[in-house]
Amino acid sequence: MTTDPNSPEKLLSVPNEIEAAVIVSALAEFGIESYAIGRYASALGADSGFSSVDITVRHADIESARQALEKIKDTQTEIDWSTVDVGEGESDS
Repeated sequence: MTTDPNSPEKLLSVPNEIEAAVIVSALAEFGIESYAIGRYASALGADSGFSSVDITVRHADIESARQALEKIKDTQTEIDWSTVDVGEGESDS
């Protein structure tokens, strides 16, 4: 089964909207369209606010986005990358 190149794929999660906005903006500078999608803590039993923000890109752009993130990490110091969940890569099986 072939994956639709336009289907959304999670690139990474960050702890807040500010970091998400920085990354979305930086990816746009690389020509990569991305979206920040917040997960409400209330859905997890907390009182209010986001528990984390996922950044998604088109499936066709996932590898370019990962490469762009590496370049962004080298130039951006505002993001605490130790708190970012970039997930695990997919196997080529």
